[in-house]
Amino acid sequence: MIKVKETIIVEGEHDKKKLMSFLDAEILVTGGFQIFRDNEMKNLIKRITEKNGAVILTDSDRAGFIIRNHLKNIALTQAY
Repeated sequence: MIKVKETIIVEGEHDKKKLMSFLDAEILVTGGFQIFRDNEMKNLIKRITEKNGAVILTDSDRAGFIIRNHLKNIALTQAY
Protein backbone atom coordinates (compact mmCIF):
# COMPACT_ATOMS: atom_id res chain seq x y z
CA MET A 1 0.00 0.00 0.00
CA ILE A 2 1.15 3.48 -0.84
CA LYS A 3 0.55 5.99 1.97
CA VAL A 4 -0.74 9.38 0.81
CA LYS A 5 -1.21 12.18 3.35
CA GLU A 6 -3.35 14.37 1.08
CA THR A 7 -7.02 13.60 0.52
CA ILE A 8 -7.76 12.14 -2.90
CA ILE A 9 -10.87 13.59 -4.58
CA VAL A 10 -12.51 11.49 -7.31
CA GLU A 11 -15.70 11.61 -9.37
CA GLY A 12 -17.28 8.25 -8.55
CA GLU A 13 -17.41 5.20 -6.31
CA HIS A 14 -15.73 3.01 -8.93
CA ASP A 15 -12.74 5.36 -8.93
CA LYS A 16 -12.58 5.15 -5.13
CA LYS A 17 -12.70 1.34 -5.09
CA LYS A 18 -9.87 1.09 -7.61
CA LEU A 19 -7.64 3.51 -5.69
CA MET A 20 -8.37 1.81 -2.36
CA SER A 21 -6.82 -1.37 -3.75
CA PHE A 22 -3.35 0.20 -3.69
CA LEU A 23 -3.53 3.49 -1.75
CA ASP A 24 -3.70 4.13 1.97
CA ALA A 25 -5.45 7.49 1.83
CA GLU A 26 -8.64 9.33 2.60
CA ILE A 27 -10.67 9.26 -0.63
CA LEU A 28 -13.61 11.59 -1.17
CA VAL A 29 -16.23 11.01 -3.90
CA THR A 30 -17.89 14.06 -5.48
CA GLY A 31 -20.67 12.24 -7.30
CA GLY A 32 -19.74 13.83 -10.62
CA PHE A 33 -21.80 16.92 -11.44
CA GLN A 34 -23.59 16.62 -8.09
CA ILE A 35 -20.71 18.70 -6.68
CA PHE A 36 -22.19 21.80 -8.35
CA ARG A 37 -25.31 21.59 -6.11
CA ASP A 38 -23.87 20.21 -2.87
CA ASN A 39 -22.76 23.10 -0.65
CA GLU A 40 -21.95 20.77 2.25
CA MET A 41 -19.52 18.83 0.06
CA LYS A 42 -18.01 22.10 -1.17
CA ASN A 43 -17.38 23.21 2.41
CA LEU A 44 -15.89 19.82 3.26
CA ILE A 45 -13.53 20.02 0.28
CA LYS A 46 -12.51 23.55 1.29
CA ARG A 47 -11.70 22.43 4.86
CA ILE A 48 -9.84 19.34 3.69
CA THR A 49 -7.68 21.23 1.24
CA GLU A 50 -6.80 23.82 3.87
CA LYS A 51 -5.87 21.16 6.42
CA ASN A 52 -4.27 18.28 4.48
CA GLY A 53 -4.09 19.34 0.87
CA ALA A 54 -5.80 17.37 -1.86
CA VAL A 55 -5.12 15.50 -5.06
CA ILE A 56 -7.88 15.85 -7.65
CA LEU A 57 -8.28 12.87 -9.98
CA THR A 58 -10.96 13.14 -12.65
CA ASP A 59 -11.53 11.53 -16.01
CA SER A 60 -9.79 13.04 -19.02
CA ASP A 61 -13.08 13.72 -20.80
CA ARG A 62 -14.98 17.01 -21.04
CA ALA A 63 -17.01 16.31 -17.89
CA GLY A 64 -13.85 15.52 -15.93
CA PHE A 65 -12.28 18.76 -17.13
CA ILE A 66 -15.29 20.79 -15.97
CA ILE A 67 -15.45 19.04 -12.58
CA ARG A 68 -11.69 19.36 -12.06
CA ASN A 69 -11.76 23.10 -12.70
CA HIS A 70 -14.73 23.54 -10.38
CA LEU A 71 -12.90 21.64 -7.63
CA LYS A 72 -9.79 23.77 -8.10
CA ASN A 73 -11.92 26.90 -7.74
CA ILE A 74 -13.49 25.54 -4.55
CA ALA A 75 -10.06 24.88 -3.09
CA LEU A 76 -8.91 28.43 -3.85
CA THR A 77 -11.97 30.40 -2.63
CA GLN A 78 -13.72 31.05 0.67
CA ALA A 79 -16.06 28.48 2.21
CA TYR A 80 -19.72 28.67 1.15
